[in-house]
Amino acid sequence: MANNSISPTGNISWIDTALKESMDFLSVHYSNLPKDDLSILIGIVGLIIAFISIWYAFHSSRKQDDTNKEILDKIDSIKPFDKSPISNIVDFFPEFDDDYKRDIFESAMKFRDEYMPHEALKRFSLLINQKLTDYEKIALFVDIGNTNLLIGDYDEAISKYKKALMIAEQANDIQAKGATLGNVGLIYADKGDTEKSLKYQLQSLAIAREIGDKRGESSALGNIGLIYSDKGDTNEALQYQLQSLAIAREIGFKVVEASALGNIGLIYSDKGDTEKSLKYHLQSLAIACEIGYKVVEANQLGSIGLIYRNKGDNSKALQSHLQSLEIHREIGYKVGESIELGNIGLVYLNNGELENALNHFEQALDIASEIEYKLGRANQLGNIGVICFSKGEMEKSLQYYHQSLSIAHEIGYKKGEASALTNIGTIYVGKDDADNALHCFEQALDIHREIGYKKGEASDWANIGLIFAGKGELEKALQYLEEAKLIFESIGASNLAEQTHRNILVIKTDMK
Repeated sequence: MANNSISPTGNISWIDTALKESMDFLSVHYSNLPKDDLSILIGIVGLIIAFISIWYAFHSSRKQDDTNKEILDKIDSIKPFDKSPISNIVDFFPEFDDDYKRDIFESAMKFRDEYMPHEALKRFSLLINQKLTDYEKIALFVDIGNTNLLIGDYDEAISKYKKALMIAEQANDIQAKGATLGNVGLIYADKGDTEKSLKYQLQSLAIAREIGDKRGESSALGNIGLIYSDKGDTNEALQYQLQSLAIAREIGFKVVEASALGNIGLIYSDKGDTEKSLKYHLQSLAIACEIGYKVVEANQLGSIGLIYRNKGDNSKALQSHLQSLEIHREIGYKVGESIELGNIGLVYLNNGELENALNHFEQALDIASEIEYKLGRANQLGNIGVICFSKGEMEKSLQYYHQSLSIAHEIGYKKGEASALTNIGTIYVGKDDADNALHCFEQALDIHREIGYKKGEASDWANIGLIFAGKGELEKALQYLEEAKLIFESIGASNLAEQTHRNILVIKTDMK
């Protein structure tokens, strides 16, 4: 039997995914004015009926117009939270009835936008005991929840969103309910709980369809597509993004069109089709530039940089990431700045420039720490762990990965926990500690199966199979690798399926 030297498929580099943009809700209502065909036989009765019908239609029309105006005003007050660490989150901007409340609210939002979340929360707390309308209460709880995202307190954010939902349901405020459901779903998606996320996004989609809101429908379909991407089901994800794109183009909703194109680009990247991925990201970039949406422009440049890096064109990758970084700095988006500094570090890592890479990872970590962006801290600690691994400093690398794992666990980021465990397992592989490596990969597998992340699950099966191959248990290794290959094929991850197939062939050769 030949000696096996197959590498695990787990990727020990942490890469921040490109951000997708948020959308708002819009509904249009139509009312029809009935016409009566009066005859002489019903004479006066007919005239009375006609008069009542006209009177009713007039007042109903006025009432409907008032309702439509209220709906449109509310829609205008729901806007993207562009500086959120989680994409697609929306803020609420109520019109307070006095200057005192308005001034406190604006002060809180200003502190939050300047990445001073604790100061913002102090200001928001001053409003809680004020006499507020139902919509003002909903808005306050949503915006407090959003502020908690900046300090990585996902559970508190969800708690506040649920208070907002309770009020929206009691007040029968369907627009606010739909937008808030979307926020809750996005948090669960970022925590890695794809099943809960899907439940909330489907409710949000149902509301958009109920009120005839094409923009909301397109947005919700895109968010559901992102959930399937998170689950690793690229085929299902693509179908939802294509539906989102079709509606966005039908109604001329450029923001969602750009978002859907970018998301489709990410799906093709996951499928290993870099040329198609690049084509869609370039289309998204063109629209973002056309409408002057800087955040989307920066995000697409970042995604394009990742594609060039995966293709091995580090020069073009660096150029794209630097352009993205410049825009994030221009608009003061600290989360994006941290992400792009990390991505630039990864390009230098690919070039073998370890000190340059480390310098950028440390800058990214400093910004994430400054703004209390815990997810960003976890990512950059993981990246610094990669540097230590590349230098052969196994113990130091292990320390960084454990710090990353601790933060992911603290904020309930299940996918991050699994990624950190995979990285730790890879360290144990490098140390020839098969038992500890196996334990880590099995823990990662349990988490990926719990949250329904198929791509991660398949990678874990493959990694476990390769451990058994290294231990000489080739029959067992084949069982795990075959399972991994089936899952990769089922979700359209053809490049990973092919990689696993090659490993299977190597093992079968060794068995002869």
